[in-house]
Amino acid sequence: MWPFKKLPLPDPVTVGGVTANFSRQVEQWELTVEGIDFTYGHRELDVGVFAWAGSVAPIVQQLKDQILMAARDSVSGWDGLRTEAAEILSVDLSEYSSMGYAGVDVAGDDSWGDPGVTVTLKDGQIIAADAGD
Repeated sequence: MWPFKKLPLPDPVTVGGVTANFSRQVEQWELTVEGIDFTYGHRELDVGVFAWAGSVAPIVQQLKDQILMAARDSVSGWDGLRTEAAEILSVDLSEYSSMGYAGVDVAGDDSWGDPGVTVTLKDGQIIAADAGD
């Protein structure tokens, strides 16, 4: 499509046996550490993301019940939404290096439709839970 060209797809990057792949569909890097899916929303990969994911994964596992409760609380009272269906989808590390934030994305079943919740972690603690669609 002249005059616009798609940028070439970045090659996968592997560090310590973990591979990050760039998704053209959502324009972000994706990797899995300790069974948790992580995303990094910058086209240029900071290889620090591998260490960050390794640091954040045990925190997410430790706080899983509290993360899900915070997500459920932020959407409680929404008509027809089954809060018990909440599950962790992925953890966004896009602001981890600059702000120390890890955004845990939580969603549910079909009753949720488009809404989701981002539970923000900093220094191993939940600091916010924001619902939106």
